[in-house]
Amino acid sequence: MPAAVQAEQPKRLLQIGFLYPLVLADYPGKDPYKDALLEGLKAFGYVEGENIHVDYRVAKKTEELAEIAHDLVG
Repeated sequence: MPAAVQAEQPKRLLQIGFLYPLVLADYPGKDPYKDALLEGLKAFGYVEGENIHVDYRVAKKTEELAEIAHDLVG
């Protein structure tokens, strides 16, 4: 077989969007929501930076939720 066919293909990094409907300043230090998300993903074999990328977004106002969610999907 040609070398190009035998070469290992790069692994696809999965993308996850995480929209916070709150102000992170409400949680000084560790963020319980982020920790819970990453622990849950880890239970299924997904590790941030290894096989998934999590894009975190914060909506400081309720009115921003729809726009930020649309941006994450895009």
